[in-house]
Amino acid sequence: MGTNEPNTQHDDDRQRLLEEIRRRAEADELKRIEEEERSSGGGFGQNADGEASSPFPTLQGQVPSPVSGKSETGQRVVILRERLGIAIDRGNLENARDLLDELEALDPADPSLPGFHDRLAFAAIRELDAEAAPQAIPEPEPPESIPETLPPPPPPVSAPASAPAASAHLNERISDLLDSVHGLYEQEKYEQSLQTLNQVFLLDPEHTEALALRQKIEDAWQLAEVIKQEAARHRAAEPLPAPAPKPVVPASGKDSDFWGPTEMPMDRADPIAGIPDVAAPAPPRKAKEPTLDRLATHVSKVRVPVKPILTVVGIAVVAIAAWLVIGQLVQAVVPPDRVVCVFPPTITPGQTNDGAIADGFVEDLIHDLASVASIRVVGPTTSFTLRERSAKPAHVARGLAAGFFIQSDLAFDGERCAGSFTLMDTVTLEPKWQTRIECAIEDLPARRIELARGLLTAMDIEIGDEEQYLLRPSSRRSSAGYHAYLVGRALVQTGDPAALGDARDMFQQAVQQDSLLGDAWAGLGWANILVLDRLTVSPSHETPRILSYVQHAVTNGAHRAETFRVWGMIELMNRDYAKAEARMQEAVEVSPSDAEALKQLARILTLRGKTDDALHAALRAVAIDPLNPSSHAMAGLVHQFRGEFKEAEESYRRAIQEDRQDLEVAELHACVMVYLQRADEALNVVADLTSRDRTDPVAHYQFGRMAQTAGRPKVEWTASFERARTLLEERLRAGPDDAPSLALLALTQTRLGAFRDAGVAMERALSLASGDSRVLHAAARMYALQRDKEKSMTYLTQALDIRYDLQAIVDMDLFNLRTDEEFLRSVTR
Repeated sequence: MGTNEPNTQHDDDRQRLLEEIRRRAEADELKRIEEEERSSGGGFGQNADGEASSPFPTLQGQVPSPVSGKSETGQRVVILRERLGIAIDRGNLENARDLLDELEALDPADPSLPGFHDRLAFAAIRELDAEAAPQAIPEPEPPESIPETLPPPPPPVSAPASAPAASAHLNERISDLLDSVHGLYEQEKYEQSLQTLNQVFLLDPEHTEALALRQKIEDAWQLAEVIKQEAARHRAAEPLPAPAPKPVVPASGKDSDFWGPTEMPMDRADPIAGIPDVAAPAPPRKAKEPTLDRLATHVSKVRVPVKPILTVVGIAVVAIAAWLVIGQLVQAVVPPDRVVCVFPPTITPGQTNDGAIADGFVEDLIHDLASVASIRVVGPTTSFTLRERSAKPAHVARGLAAGFFIQSDLAFDGERCAGSFTLMDTVTLEPKWQTRIECAIEDLPARRIELARGLLTAMDIEIGDEEQYLLRPSSRRSSAGYHAYLVGRALVQTGDPAALGDARDMFQQAVQQDSLLGDAWAGLGWANILVLDRLTVSPSHETPRILSYVQHAVTNGAHRAETFRVWGMIELMNRDYAKAEARMQEAVEVSPSDAEALKQLARILTLRGKTDDALHAALRAVAIDPLNPSSHAMAGLVHQFRGEFKEAEESYRRAIQEDRQDLEVAELHACVMVYLQRADEALNVVADLTSRDRTDPVAHYQFGRMAQTAGRPKVEWTASFERARTLLEERLRAGPDDAPSLALLALTQTRLGAFRDAGVAMERALSLASGDSRVLHAAARMYALQRDKEKSMTYLTQALDIRYDLQAIVDMDLFNLRTDEEFLRSVTR
């Protein structure tokens, strides 16, 4: 206890002296400011021109406002500047803020305003730091005598007003000097540190860090001297205790007894006995470093065993690569036995629609097999594309990672059908199961279910309870009705937009002939959905009629993916996005291998902002239907929406390989190549599109914006925009009320910098077709190019409410808004 009390008293005295020094320094500074105010007549003097002058130095970058002293406004500005400087220096921040607001209102162009803003911000930061620091309790005043041994600061050397910022060499020199000062300060060599600091002031008299460091060193030096005096006073006032007795050495006959003890006697005081050790004065406490700096210091001291980690990572990478390669080789040689590919049927020539009937029958068989969750069935688009391939079926099936493939041939004789089906193993190339059918056309639905069950049994696939319901035996159907249904099914499968009208007619004929044919009602609904989904105006007036088709399909037992697909798209067009997602999820659950349901689900999930799930659904569609270009296009759109341009480019390239006539996908491919710094390839793609139809203004506009975005010479893209404008003006002379052409003209004018003409054209387009999604989308693109974010978001939201189009969202004209959070909110629901 005798040791702790003097130490505690020592620390208390030290804190008390430190607070007194700070208090006196602040009082002296306030006194100096008041004396300067009084000597200058209220705080303001007059310069040679008769203007008020400030007693404080002007910050770097501040230039006094050229206001005449005879002007009342000028006088007021000068007075406000002086008062503002005094208020900031005194720490009266509330008054300083009021004065700054008044000065800004009086002269917004005053060049001193930025400097005052900076000074006020620094003062506020200092005030917050002072509030955060622990407040000391006031103590009695320290001794009066404080040595005045501090070296005087060097005279300030003002730099020329027109001098620029310090050069890199000067900054480096100042940094080296400051490092040296810090080192001397930490070693408590205060005099040497101040002498070195004077060299910094010779280079930069207003250096903020140097000024703060000088004040810190002076305070520490004075504190150290005070502590020395206090320590000496304590030592003089406290009597020294009697020395402890030396330990007695016991007598013995050993050599050590003669020569004395092996350990020397303890002459020094034992702290436990109550004699304190006189310690050297403790150095001043350093300010606590920021948490981030301390964390970086600790992390930098951690030694990571790099070599073992790299070795382990290398072994893991090699193992994973080997596993992938071996897995691919095994899959190529021995494909998984849970994947099956149904090849298109071989048609024996007969009556007119024999081919369409056979294709419709095999497509229905694919949908039946796809309803079983434990296998994966290659999509119908890929299957029917294989008809054009000359490779052997076994090689094609292995390329699709299928363990089985099914071959068939069908022949028709009037109202009867005959054919054979063979299940082949891609490894052994031997038939695993064969059957032959021969029946009337109206009996084909029941035979199709029997055929699906036989194939599943041959592949050792177990059928669940729900799948038992889907694969239940079908009753006898109307020959004419089922014939029309199969033809409609084949027309939809072609993917030709022009054939959709004929498909609707065939499905309508089928339900007229057989109103209990649920599959025909579902097909009629899907054909109508495909037509409505291409419209540029709201299709909501048509959705009640299509919903009635869904009700007929469900009532008549068409519990298949197509029924729920139609239902989900109706909810999407009615803007009930939560129900649309739920219905499309049901479609996927009913038929896990339905690629069309997965594509539409990816579209809806993107709309809902669930991009991870959307990408998963899109990639599943690609795996199921790999030769379908729309599957790859959907995956590319989701990738591009997520900003994954490399993956998007690969998806678009695959889509183009399958369909080189799809100009929209080719344009998307060119866009992402520009983003990937492959401008030359992108321009070649767009140039090819332009060369296909030189009278198409859209192609010229696309080439112009691609060249402009790629940074090509102005003459290149300007010529394309001029050509597009000429073609559009010719088209508008023939049809002045062509709203899409007016909207494209507005975009072209915007790219050429004619904003006023663009606005006039867009206003007319919107007045002619305010409910056309193409025109609304063009308006969103135009305002995005003109940097009017609010209007762009408004028109884009309206366009997407009519038709949710991912291609419209990822359009290049909207690229500047892609990173804006408000943009993401406007394109998701």
